[in-house]
Amino acid sequence: MKSYEDYSGSRFGRWTVIEEAEPKMYNGRRLRMWKCVCDCGTIRNVKEQSLKSGKSKSCGCYHSDIMHEVGKVNTTHGQADTRLYRIYKHMIRRCTDENDLRYEIYGGRGITICSDWDSFENFAKWAAESGYSDELSIDRIDVNGNYSPDNCRWATPHQQSVNRRTTKFYEYNGKCMCIAEWAKEYNIPYKKLHKRLYSGWSIERALTT
Repeated sequence: MKSYEDYSGSRFGRWTVIEEAEPKMYNGRRLRMWKCVCDCGTIRNVKEQSLKSGKSKSCGCYHSDIMHEVGKVNTTHGQADTRLYRIYKHMIRRCTDENDLRYEIYGGRGITICSDWDSFENFAKWAAESGYSDELSIDRIDVNGNYSPDNCRWATPHQQSVNRRTTKFYEYNGKCMCIAEWAKEYNIPYKKLHKRLYSGWSIERALTT
């Protein structure tokens, strides 16, 4: 029988674990969750993996404090007026600032920012090495995952639109794509393919009939 470690009372960054919470299902996996209290007083359920890996250090006040300090020194990196820095600030705000209009679908559902990106300089270095340009925006490959180098890319508006949480994907012949991408690949009108699939056709029949 597999034993599980009890983290009650343990410290992870600014989190102190209170007790184990109800598990969360993600992609068919049962994830352990822990009820935690932040040094600022916020209580939230946090994934065990995020605590142990250091991806979640606090309720968001940690990053907010960092941004406050950045503002105080007037961004010594000299990029305060750049588009890249605005992307960085907005990324942090939607994950940490409960007053941000998009917080509910980011920080409010547990999306965090990796510790490597506590520094804008590290984020800028990653951006330069991963193909940043003014025509692209930051995009999380796994829309339920966090902001980190291994889960982010610079994407076009079209790539981002097909990566929404509401987009349904279909797997066939070793590929997994949305309806729009399958329609383009097989030269089938989008509306026809959409109707077939939502009428209960299998992806194979819909593409080959």
